[in-house]
Amino acid sequence: VDPLDDRCKIERIPRGGYVTGFPEIPLTPETALLCDENINIRLGKNTETVCPNDPTCKKCARNYNETKRLLEHFHQGDNERRDRLQKWFPIPKGKESRDIIVCSVNFGQLYLFLNWACSCWKNQVFDVRLYTWIIPTDTKTYNALVALGFNAEPLDWMSNGTKIRLSSKYTGSANSGPHAQINSIAAFASNFAVQMGFYTLLMDVDMVFLHNPFPWLHRSADRRDVLGMYSPRWDNYGFMNSG
Repeated sequence: VDPLDDRCKIERIPRGGYVTGFPEIPLTPETALLCDENINIRLGKNTETVCPNDPTCKKCARNYNETKRLLEHFHQGDNERRDRLQKWFPIPKGKESRDIIVCSVNFGQLYLFLNWACSCWKNQVFDVRLYTWIIPTDTKTYNALVALGFNAEPLDWMSNGTKIRLSSKYTGSANSGPHAQINSIAAFASNFAVQMGFYTLLMDVDMVFLHNPFPWLHRSADRRDVLGMYSPRWDNYGFMNSG
């Protein structure tokens, strides 16, 4: 039985709740209502995610203006970036696309990224340098990654008038300080890779691989555009971990 068979029409749950099934047209921040607790009942009364004044979340989102400015500057280098990715990750002859991994990291998180790379080497998963597009956010991290042979995004877009300084430290706090912006940068890059047609795995750097995940992901992605790790939180902050 295909688990999607009962999800192919729009159904509004009475008195609020999820809108299930596939939307007839692409959703926008104005129509998705991600911060409307009448639509997304899992939000509950969490004041950090419920935004009564603006259900698009734009007015209540932390660091929204800084993130928007980061995105604008990131896209200024799209033409050069597209050329780099085509060179770094050529699509094999006869194939419509290929797998890549996208992540972003600062110097404080670099040891976590290298631990993941070592896990792939130790478990003979694959050479991560052939699959990974990594976006560093400081010079020390960029230099270290390039020296190890990784495909690291140059830092020129960050120095081109963004006026946003991202700390190179990491205290272990998720979605706060520089980590929140680093997550946003990884999301920018993932969207760019998807728009180029790559099969894209967005990943946090505090991971280890025991096996190659791509065969399972391809089998599970049948009739699906997005797969996410189910990871509900005790504080109703969300039910999917984007990393």
